[in-house]
Formats: sequence, C-alpha cells, structure tokens
Amino acid sequence: MQFKGPSATHGYYRNPQATRALCQGDWLDSGDYGYLADGEIHITGRAKDVIIRAGRNIYPYELEQAVSQLPGLRKNAVVVFASPDPHSGADRLIVLGETRERQPERLEAMRAQIQQLALSLTQTPADDVVLAPPRSILKTSSGKLRRAACRELYQRGRLLQRRAVWWQVTRLALSGTGPLCRRSLHSAKEYLFSVMRGAC
Repeated sequence: MQFKGPSATHGYYRNPQATRALCQGDWLDSGDYGYLADGEIHITGRAKDVIIRAGRNIYPYELEQAVSQLPGLRKNAVVVFASPDPHSGADRLIVLGETRERQPERLEAMRAQIQQLALSLTQTPADDVVLAPPRSILKTSSGKLRRAACRELYQRGRLLQRRAVWWQVTRLALSGTGPLCRRSLHSAKEYLFSVMRGAC
C-alpha cells in the first residue's frame, strides 16, 4: 500500500537511506499489504513479516490469532516469524507462544495442537514450536509484537532465558542516569561561568 497527501511524512530524520526506501517519488510506501473491496481498504499484514514457504505467502497474524485462542496459551502472546535455516538458507516457520503450563505431557499436547493449526491454515507444519514462560515475547510500549526482536532472541538461543524484573528495572533506571549527569554537568558549567563573570 502506498499513499500521498499533506499528512504524509517527508522521510526519516537524518536517515537518507531509509527515506529512499520509504518514498517512491510523491508516494509513501506504508510497508503494508492490503486489498480494496467495495471502496474499503483492508490491511492484511506487513510486507516485511510475510513468510515465503514453498512458493506460498504466509501471513503471521492469521496463525498468531488462531494459536492464541488455544487453551493454556496467553492471549495476544503468540508470535510467528521466519528464521533462516543455517544450512539451506530457506525460511523456517517458527511459532512462539507464552504459557504458564509446566507439565511435559500438557506441553507436548499443546505443541501438537499448534502443529495441527499451522497445517490447516498454512498447508505446512511449523519447523519449531517454542512454548515459553510469560513475558518472554518482546512487545513495543503500545503492546505490538516485536517479531524481528523475537527472531533475534530465537536465533541467539536466548528465548527461554528468564529475564528478572529487578534487572530490567535497574537497566531502565541506569539508562536515564547518563542524560541526567550530562544535564547536571552542563548546569554546573553555566553556574560557574555566571559566577566567574559576575566576579569580574
């Protein structure tokens, strides 16, 4: 989907490479796929999230919604993404869902249900089904799934590593100390400058 008009952005701030990919002449590439029916635009998903398997396009959202309805899985805590096979380079279909379930037999039954859904919706089984504890799936501040970030954790083998809440809070607090120190130093310099100037 592309659009143009007075409310469209002129590009990314200080990022000409990303701006060139975003703007096609006067048209802005939204990065979404969609279709027009009865004068209405229906968005089907993000172009960068589409998974290509055996010549078929798989849209993660549809499978995510279906899997998140299964008993035992947390609502809106399922993410589907592609991960390249290290040997062949082909896309592997990965389904990641959050659950509080710990019983091995129940987890195996949930994996079987997810595989059944994947097969019926995409005509292909998932290459890997990962059932992770709550708060494993990364989201934006507005609650949107961060598929690329989840894929990166998966590829690094860090999906099932529990991240302690206290460590996340500490990292967040520390990330704010740098700007605070710089502002304090700048204020101190201005104060000293004004004192020295007044003494002269």
